[in-house]
Amino acid sequence: MNTFDFKLANERFFWIVSESGLSYENFGRSVGITKGQVSNIISGAREVSETLAIAIENEYKVNRRWILSGEGKPELSERDRNLNEIARITAQGRKLDQVPEIKHLLDAITKLKKEDYNSLVLIINKFVKK
Repeated sequence: MNTFDFKLANERFFWIVSESGLSYENFGRSVGITKGQVSNIISGAREVSETLAIAIENEYKVNRRWILSGEGKPELSERDRNLNEIARITAQGRKLDQVPEIKHLLDAITKLKKEDYNSLVLIINKFVKK
């Protein structure tokens, strides 16, 4: 049994919106829906979709399974947080992989010896801290 006794997805959704501290408009914008759609979900006139639950999970780290069905806990497990982070990094990598210069650099970096890689990381960190 979960910590909360929210039987309906719209009640769980309302809790998430409330906990965010954002207006309906700003919360909606953060997950790709309108203020009106937020209101409709809270009132029960509209369902929480799988796509919306995924967006909330990614943005607010709330377990999508809990959002949709009430199963489990609202907090993501460490495993789920790690999987989300891997998915985020992979998506960014796909974007970077489309730039030929960056793709070439990434390929070259993977071929570096460990000590050369560590030196490169130190140099990059020095530039980033400027």
